[in-house]
Amino acid sequence: PNGGQQPVNADSRGHFLVEGLAAGSYELRVIAYVPDSRQRAQSAKQLVTVTDGATTEVTVTIDLTPPPNP
Repeated sequence: PNGGQQPVNADSRGHFLVEGLAAGSYELRVIAYVPDSRQRAQSAKQLVTVTDGATTEVTVTIDLTPPPNP
């Protein structure tokens, strides 16, 4: 119904867990919102391969440094 998207929120450490995915390749999209910032949300995407019966660890880095003032 939602195009296969499964939104998940990260915890206070930035960790998240998605369970019950079938084996295969998925595009992971991460969007980071900075509270009280005029900066637009930053995002990153990464291809992840999931294997049955295994945990797949993924590290995604997003630079949240505000752009310099003009």
